[in-house]
Amino acid sequence: MSEPLPTREQIKAQAKRLRQAMAADGETISHSQALELIAAHHGFRDWNTLSAQLDADAPVLPGASVSGRYLGRTFTATVLSVEPVQLGAWHIQLQLDEAIDVVESEHFSSLRRRIRATIDHHGVTQEKISGGVPVLQLVLRAD
Repeated sequence: MSEPLPTREQIKAQAKRLRQAMAADGETISHSQALELIAAHHGFRDWNTLSAQLDADAPVLPGASVSGRYLGRTFTATVLSVEPVQLGAWHIQLQLDEAIDVVESEHFSSLRRRIRATIDHHGVTQEKISGGVPVLQLVLRAD
């Protein structure tokens, strides 16, 4: 699983440290070149693409109330955190209003109160359960 992206300020600080380290080794690069290298390190084509992701609006914001389906079960929840991971993808953490049982067996259960997943701009995971249904599907709800 990918780590959340650093903030714009952290990325610029990384670029500054990279420039300083390279200068100490006798190699001079511009701040723009350092940003391009940092972008590549995080898996982006270039600084402009990374910068666009940092500016992209997440499909939901922390504190929002959402509903949806997780492993085929309906839920309501509060969004605890949303962090960009890559272009068009965010790590999300949800606190469920009520625990849901994610096991179908009648012999045991596994209650879940918190969900972590990676969603796209539609609030849907790429991972699927049987029948091609996304593991997590969010629907914004108004309070």
